[in-house]
Amino acid sequence: MDVQNQKESIARVKAVDGLRGLAALMVVLNHLIVVFLPAVYWGSEGSTVELFLGETPLNFFLNGDSGVGIFLAITGYGTYKVMQKNADRITKFVLLRYIKLLILTIVGAISVIIVEKARINYYGEVKILTGTIWLGDFSPAIDNFLVMLKYKPLYNLTVYNPTLWTMKYIFSGSMMSVILSALINKKRHNKVAVAGIMAICFFTILNFNEICYMACFMGTCLAFMEDEIHIRIKWYGELVLGLVAIYLCGYPTGKIPMFCFYKYLPSNKYGFYHLIGVCILLLITLKGKYMKTIMKTWIAQFLGNNAMGIYAIHFSIIISFSSYMYLLNILKNYHIVTKVILVFLLSILVICLGGYCVSRLIKKGYYLIEKVYSKLIIETDEKKGYIE
Repeated sequence: MDVQNQKESIARVKAVDGLRGLAALMVVLNHLIVVFLPAVYWGSEGSTVELFLGETPLNFFLNGDSGVGIFLAITGYGTYKVMQKNADRITKFVLLRYIKLLILTIVGAISVIIVEKARINYYGEVKILTGTIWLGDFSPAIDNFLVMLKYKPLYNLTVYNPTLWTMKYIFSGSMMSVILSALINKKRHNKVAVAGIMAICFFTILNFNEICYMACFMGTCLAFMEDEIHIRIKWYGELVLGLVAIYLCGYPTGKIPMFCFYKYLPSNKYGFYHLIGVCILLLITLKGKYMKTIMKTWIAQFLGNNAMGIYAIHFSIIISFSSYMYLLNILKNYHIVTKVILVFLLSILVICLGGYCVSRLIKKGYYLIEKVYSKLIIETDEKKGYIE
């Protein structure tokens, strides 16, 4: 790889990190919306502004489903890139990916347990005021943590932090991408075989109607096509594709649209719209100059580098700090929009700071485990005579 290609590769990695940061922000805003402005999401009783906002393309920035789709597509993309360079280290990749997601899930669950133990969960009181139906009567059995940790933790620990349901899809989607990447790399010089493999995988996932796995699949395919098709998207192409992506990703999730922006699109296909929009976003991030520049800004990079921590603890902060701020007497006389904006801004600030601290903790733990694993593998190889 020459110097120019290496620079372009680094730029793409940074841009994808920035896109991951955007996804984390979308998820956080979505969960703030469903708690404090539920009419935007579900279309229940609310102001005209709330009802209208939920059915416009501006809903893109509040759409958690599209944010999750971006996470999963990047998972497929990243898995292919790792397997392309380290095809002989599949066991290491799978094990460390599971450990990383497990640490993330445990941190997310423990943060909620701390909130419950400290009795600073104010979600129930906020629920009465805002009328949100998210989570129902959320009351996790915190004494069963060790039991839940012992058996299928990526699945069971979501009872403490429901927002971590994506962890199981990220892991299983990674495993699917590992297998697909191995098959593609083995047949990469036979375009017909590669197309056949992709088609079989596509229709299999489509048959089971698994949008989450489809996002991982599409991310993997984009990673392959990036190496095979060397194109650059012009500025006007970026603009048009970007607007299309925002429009598709902004399709409302919790209600059937009634206004003009989306009411002519079939409501039972919203996951498909989100997925296409996500793929377009990833494509212009990889191949567009201006999108790449935006995703390399310091704020996008900060969010991307700390997306793990933000995702892990944002829920516990929303049900504690954010809810407490919403209930403060000093904010009761403010207009609801002003009040919510203040709560959102303070919440995002606290979530970002907390996410930064948690990300550093998770990364240190992950690097330590990776170091120990690598040392054990080298020692084992030396004993078996693989290394002189």
